[in-house]
Amino acid sequence: MTMSIGDLSILFAIMLAMAAMPSTSVALVVTRAAMGGLSQGVAVTCGIVLGDLLFVATALFGLAALAERLGGLFVLIKVLGGLYLLWLGGTLLLSRSTRDSVNPSLVTQSGLLTVKDAGSLRQTTP
Repeated sequence: MTMSIGDLSILFAIMLAMAAMPSTSVALVVTRAAMGGLSQGVAVTCGIVLGDLLFVATALFGLAALAERLGGLFVLIKVLGGLYLLWLGGTLLLSRSTRDSVNPSLVTQSGLLTVKDAGSLRQTTP
């Protein structure tokens, strides 16, 4: 599998955008930098980047090997997967919200609610 400079730049841009999104790894970097200083923040960042690169490289080479073995069937699987994602996105966009409103009588003076037994609400005592 060969990737052109354009393909690599698109992959890099996507990975950069994903790295900038708030996540547990961002929280880890901020925490380590705040508690241990800049050197620990940089070390954690380097570890996360190297782990991500290893994961992406393994996934790309694995998918390339799979595509080579399956041939035309791989194209069919990609098309069916794309159609499924389009259907899933369409149903999410067209569905109505089914959230139930919270019963005000269940809210305590402190404003806290607890979840008990698969979603039923009960009043907490502060």
